[in-house]
Amino acid sequence: MKHYFIINPTAGKKDSSKYLVEEIERAFVGVDDYYQIYITSGPKDATQYVKAVCETLDQPATFYACGGDGTINEVVNGIIDSPYAHLGIVPVGSCNDFNKSLPNAPFLDIKSQIEGSVMLVDVIKVNDVYTLNVANIGFDANVSDDCNRIKGKIGVKLAYNLAIVHNLLWKMKSHARVYVDGEELSDGVFLLMVAANGTNYGGSYTCAPKAIVNDGLLDFCLVKKVSRFQFVRFIKYYKDGSHVDHPETKGLVFYQKAKNIKVIARKPISVCLDGDDYKMKEIDISVVPNKIKLIIPKNKSNVKNSSESVSEN
Repeated sequence: MKHYFIINPTAGKKDSSKYLVEEIERAFVGVDDYYQIYITSGPKDATQYVKAVCETLDQPATFYACGGDGTINEVVNGIIDSPYAHLGIVPVGSCNDFNKSLPNAPFLDIKSQIEGSVMLVDVIKVNDVYTLNVANIGFDANVSDDCNRIKGKIGVKLAYNLAIVHNLLWKMKSHARVYVDGEELSDGVFLLMVAANGTNYGGSYTCAPKAIVNDGLLDFCLVKKVSRFQFVRFIKYYKDGSHVDHPETKGLVFYQKAKNIKVIARKPISVCLDGDDYKMKEIDISVVPNKIKLIIPKNKSNVKNSSESVSEN
C-alpha cells in the first residue's frame, strides 16, 4: 500500500503542518510502505495533485486529507475516478463536521491510520461535482459566498458576522421548483435546503440528524420562507437537530430520505459544497452508494479516540 498525505497548512486555527510531518515520519519508522507528504499551496491544489498521482497508480493507495471538510472535498474530487484510491481523514480543520458522522476512532493517530480498515461510504454528486458531507442551497450558502468574498480583507470572524446581517436584511428567501425522486415537492420561495450524507455542517448545525453515511440515501431538508422572528427561534432547533420533528417547526420543515433531488431556479442561486461556493440554476443532486473506500483507523487501548483538531491543542 502506498500512502499520500495531503496537508492543508491553512486549515484550522493555526498551521499544523510541522506537527503532522513529524507525526507521519515517526509513524513510518520500521514500516516498509511507501509514503509521500504534500503541502498544498492554494485552493484546488489538492485535487490537482491527487488526480495526477491517481493517473500513475497500478496498485492500492490511500490519500489522507489532513485538514478540514474543504480539504476532504478536494481530495474526494481527486480520487473519485480511481479504482485504486482510498480516502483517509486526519481532521485538523476548524470544524471537522464529516467526522461527527463516523465511528469513534483515533483519526489523529497516524500509526492507527496506516493500520486501519476500509469502510465503504456514499458520496453526493451535484451536477458534475462531488461532495462527501453536505450540499446546501439558499440562505446559508449565500452567507458562505458573501463571507468568502470579503474575509481576505477583514478577517473570517467579522466577514461571517457581516454576511449573516446582510442576508438577514436582504436575502431571506430564494425561489425554485424542487423535485424529490421525480415528484414535485414545491414551486416557490424557501429559506434554505440541504442534501446531506453526514449529520452536521457549519461547525454547530445538525442539519440532518437521521443521516447515515452508507445507507445509499440522501437526507433532504427544505425549510420554507420564515420571518426574521421565526428565524431566530428556528436556528436553535436547527443546531441540535430537533427542527425535523419539533412542534414549533411543523409546517416549516420538510425532511425526507431520497436518492435524487432536482432544483430548478429562476436565476442562478448559491450552492455550497463542503465550503466550496457555486452559482447554479439547474441543480441535479444524487447519491452514489458505496463509492468511497474510507479508512477507519485501528482502535488501540493506549490511543485516545478523538476527532478534535490539533490546531486547538
